[in-house]
Amino acid sequence: MTSSILEAIKSWNEDFGNCIKWIPRKMQKDYVYFTNGSFCHSEVGRVKYKQLIVLNEANCMGRGFILHEMMHTVGFTHEHNRPDRDKYIEILFLNIPYEWRNQYKKESLEAMMELGPYDYYSLMHYELQSPDRDKPAFRVIPEGVDVSRIGQRNFLSEIDKLKVMRLYCPEKL
Repeated sequence: MTSSILEAIKSWNEDFGNCIKWIPRKMQKDYVYFTNGSFCHSEVGRVKYKQLIVLNEANCMGRGFILHEMMHTVGFTHEHNRPDRDKYIEILFLNIPYEWRNQYKKESLEAMMELGPYDYYSLMHYELQSPDRDKPAFRVIPEGVDVSRIGQRNFLSEIDKLKVMRLYCPEKL
């Protein structure tokens, strides 16, 4: 495992070690395996047996990118896919390359909204800029949002942390 992955796991365990902890595999039947690939992705939620977190060494080996994929693995989708997102952002589909548009579709998981408020600064929110284009992918509806912080890939936001705790360890809040 690379130092970037170990650093992301350490960061996660510092935030959630008393709730949901990443540990080295011994004999566990179900486990997460980090591997290299052509792009970065993970299934959302638990997958039986071997669950992959695929990381592209050129594009997503920073701690925040790895934490983003770890969040998918423990069950979180993108913030901009929430069913209530139209109150907060307007997706500009014509600015988004066709092959990326499914990344901006609304999810029907009402439970996403119950864990916490819409979080522009979530590690799980895409940046304002459209992939592969010099145009915005969405417009922020309310005023006062620092658009330069949207799509950050440095750390879990406080609301991200709250949502993980509400999902996995509500008794510890």
